[in-house]
Amino acid sequence: MTSASIVGGELYRDRVLRDGAVGYWRLGEAVGSGTVADGSSNGYTGTVVAGVTLGQTGAISDGDTAALFNGSTGEIDLPSIAAPAAVTIEAWAKRGAISSRQFMIHLFSGLDLEFDATNHLTLNVTGQGAICVATSTVTDAAFHHLVATYNGAIAHLYTDNVDVSGTTTVRTYTTGQGWIGCRNNLTSFFSGVLDELAVYPSVFSVQQVEEHYTLRLSLNTEVWRTPNHLMFLFQPWKYS
Repeated sequence: MTSASIVGGELYRDRVLRDGAVGYWRLGEAVGSGTVADGSSNGYTGTVVAGVTLGQTGAISDGDTAALFNGSTGEIDLPSIAAPAAVTIEAWAKRGAISSRQFMIHLFSGLDLEFDATNHLTLNVTGQGAICVATSTVTDAAFHHLVATYNGAIAHLYTDNVDVSGTTTVRTYTTGQGWIGCRNNLTSFFSGVLDELAVYPSVFSVQQVEEHYTLRLSLNTEVWRTPNHLMFLFQPWKYS
């Protein structure tokens, strides 16, 4: 008999927290809000400075909204966050412009998840250079699930549950302030919609990446894993 284990039947946000996010910005606040909450228990509240329009359609099926960044002044400031030895950064992004360097999130003393000027997803340390550059590009205007992991020696990049990792160059980073939508010197502004940004003090497994990507649809769906397949069971009554 083939064994199976449950993956879904929980909301996306619950899985983010269960996987240990130390900072989690859903960006689901109402239009005009001056702050964005940290959904973890750590209180890393972000301050909306300029160029950000909240209340946009989000990437996740639970109806939570997202934030539009204008590409020129869009900025959310984060407090200083302790730098973990191993890290996963996760975001959902929908690009509004391409072919320019655009930072989605800058953490610690310069660990950045960005698109470079040739549209490659990149994990970078400001002032040092790229840790890892994706082998493929993102140029359309759809939401994409973006994940970067780094353990101090090996990095991986994922786009929509596909490993697109290039080679790793070892870089270091330390504790420092963060920004959503730009880099630390207020340049390289992101153009488009960001949603569900999270940072974890651990390296996601391939299975965790897959499960987070799958759970974007999990509001009325229970997802079961067998050794070779994911199975979806639609349950319209589950969250009514």
